[in-house]
Amino acid sequence: MSGFGTPRTIIVEPDPARVAWLETQTRGMAQITLLAGMIAAQDGEAELNIFNVPGLNSLHAPAPALEELYPGLRICQRPVISLITPAKLIAAAAPLQSPVTLRLDTPGDTTDILLALTSTGDLTGFDKIELRCCADDLFGTKTGAEAAKAILIEAGFTVQSTDNSDPDWPVLHFILDRAAMQIRKLESALSEARTEITALQASAKTRDERTESLEAELKAVKEKAEWRLKRIKELESEAEAARAGRDTLKAKTEASDARITSLEADLKAITEKAEWRLKRIKELEANTQQLEKERDRERSDLGLALRMQTLAGSDLSDLRQRYAALQDQKLRQDTLISQLVVRLEEASGYLQDLASLPSPTAEPISDSRPVRKKKASESKQGRAAKRKKK
Repeated sequence: MSGFGTPRTIIVEPDPARVAWLETQTRGMAQITLLAGMIAAQDGEAELNIFNVPGLNSLHAPAPALEELYPGLRICQRPVISLITPAKLIAAAAPLQSPVTLRLDTPGDTTDILLALTSTGDLTGFDKIELRCCADDLFGTKTGAEAAKAILIEAGFTVQSTDNSDPDWPVLHFILDRAAMQIRKLESALSEARTEITALQASAKTRDERTESLEAELKAVKEKAEWRLKRIKELESEAEAARAGRDTLKAKTEASDARITSLEADLKAITEKAEWRLKRIKELEANTQQLEKERDRERSDLGLALRMQTLAGSDLSDLRQRYAALQDQKLRQDTLISQLVVRLEEASGYLQDLASLPSPTAEPISDSRPVRKKKASESKQGRAAKRKKK
């Protein structure tokens, strides 16, 4: 890092061996300041990967693409080095006169250094920047020339020239386009001003609307105040009329008080009578409840008696039916007995007839048989008449 037109130079070297060699070479040169370490966003320490190929030392491990580019590439040493923040770098370089040039020969850490300087706003303090970087991402993601170019263009730098004599390790020259930066600042300020104008217009519109609203409210308030003034006058007139009638009302009030006293006495008497009636009603209610209980009990007894009477009637009906059945059965039996008696009498008469028959040597009985039958018939009629009498 140097200021053109002055012999002042700041050298930042991370390799401890080269630091020792540079100290020997620059001893006694007051215009040269040597810083041992690597520029980074934070203070601290880190391991530096020193490869067996010069110019590749980095805090990052090599990507497969770098190992393909350099077969046999290996890390020789990993010394612990100091990390230098942009603030420390600027403090060590101050004061520098413009134009100031930054030269970076750290292919694996270029983008990290540029991002660290961008985060503190110190990147735009340089007028020119010269980078030796890798064409592709040979130390991981976004470590190539395109990533570095994007960071610087975003910060306001333009590509001045590109040295592709070694296509794998191009050297890019950038110059700070302060006019473009000023234009960007002006455009940003213009955008902010337009935003502010829009906000002010919206605020003015809101104020106008609020003013109209306040004017409408003021008009309403005035109308309301006028109505209130008119109402006050009306109320004052009514108050005068009220005062005029107050004495009349006072007299009426005194008469009312006397009437109230009389009514209170009547009310007391009525209240006492009502309390006595209420007490009597409660007594009658208690008696009524007792009578209702007795009535319910008598109804229950009457129901039981009715049920017993119903059962007795049912038993009587059943007995009558049985008696009728027995009477019918008795009549049938009497009929059968009468028929049996007739037959028995007939059989008895027949037997008697048989008994009265003569022996075979006797006279024939043809003349006496009708007479016998007549007697039998008469005896039958007599017995039938006797049964009818019975």
